[in-house]
Amino acid sequence: GTVSTIYYLGSGTFGLVLPADPFELYMIVRQNNNDSDLQARIGMMFGPNGDPGTNGIYFEKLYADTSWFGVCRATTQTRSTAVAAVSSNFDVFRIRRVNTTTIGFQIISAAGVASVEQTVTATIPTAALNFIAQIKNQANDHTQDLDLYSLRFVGMSR
Repeated sequence: GTVSTIYYLGSGTFGLVLPADPFELYMIVRQNNNDSDLQARIGMMFGPNGDPGTNGIYFEKLYADTSWFGVCRATTQTRSTAVAAVSSNFDVFRIRRVNTTTIGFQIISAAGVASVEQTVTATIPTAALNFIAQIKNQANDHTQDLDLYSLRFVGMSR
């Protein structure tokens, strides 16, 4: 029942990414355990020791879930419809700013099959966020492997 979080390795008093900026975040992640004892979040968050944090844009799998969901959280949260089933393979997780009012969530499986992009248009945070990977267990030990976090800002001009 303990929250365990890998968080941006800098100051915990400020965030790195403003959600209003046009961004694409790619993460390659594997859940080594996939059962009803696992709760996991990966993406960007502020206040990572909370369950969940105060603000964030991330993928979420709660205890009873068998799929990943996209979440936008600004004190309260909005969840997308299911993005893809949780697997124990290295999958590519993509979060992007689609436009000024929309965040998109997509997963590309280890076999190269892309899910339909699911979107969230409510409770998009304005506070700066940091990169996170968070797991919590109910009864058994769980681990998560992180292979890559890649952030790029797109569509910007001088």
